[in-house]
Amino acid sequence: RDIYNMDCLVSIVIPTFNAEKKLIRCINSITSQSYSNIEIIIIDDGSTDSTGSICDEYAEKDERVKVIHQENGGLSAARNAGMEAATTDYYVFVDADDEILPTMIDTLWYVMQETGADISQCGLQPIFGIEDREGVHESKVFNPKEVGDIEVYEGNEKLLKIYDLKPWSWVCVVQWNKLFKKSIFDEIRFPQGAYHEDEYVIHRELAAADKFAYVKTPLYMYYKHDGGITALKTAKRKHDVIEAMLDRVKFFQEEGYQ
Repeated sequence: RDIYNMDCLVSIVIPTFNAEKKLIRCINSITSQSYSNIEIIIIDDGSTDSTGSICDEYAEKDERVKVIHQENGGLSAARNAGMEAATTDYYVFVDADDEILPTMIDTLWYVMQETGADISQCGLQPIFGIEDREGVHESKVFNPKEVGDIEVYEGNEKLLKIYDLKPWSWVCVVQWNKLFKKSIFDEIRFPQGAYHEDEYVIHRELAAADKFAYVKTPLYMYYKHDGGITALKTAKRKHDVIEAMLDRVKFFQEEGYQ
């Protein structure tokens, strides 16, 4: 831990809506991070259950927690609000129904420092039930310097990762297993009112980064359940993913990528 700088503050942005049954698990996983120099920004996006009061309770007992209560605007609006409220030069996004392992921030920070990357990324572990969760926790990594090989991508090579075979492409596209330098978002915001918001922005984020670094260690616990946004099969979702792909094609053409 003494070979890299841990003085920098990192902003953890958590959008939440009616997540009273899952939010406590999520926040506890963040407040217990081995990298403790963090600010935790929770955006209560118009919740109608006890989510808002849970957020306020954490803010009262942990000075690192900041809460924004706003009218419901969707995931993108909540993430954008979180970034606007952040006071640091580094962002991490965590969904309110998920959980991160104790060394995730530490590891992503270490990888960024070691490689000079603008975006660092870890692997993710789908969680289908409590048995999966316990199995992951038993194998968690305590020392960031023991995560194994670090893959570094530059130029067109980093953009090609979003087209790799699954599951790599999916791991690459999502926002919530990454540490971003704030400068990546100088000209990027999430599209409000759209599904597949990650698909809309990932190509722009990778293009804005000089280097993109990755470790396979699964430090983000992604909870899969029937009520999640990704479980919805609607015409709106299909429309938005097509629109996101068209935006990607147009962006590559305009920027001269082949």
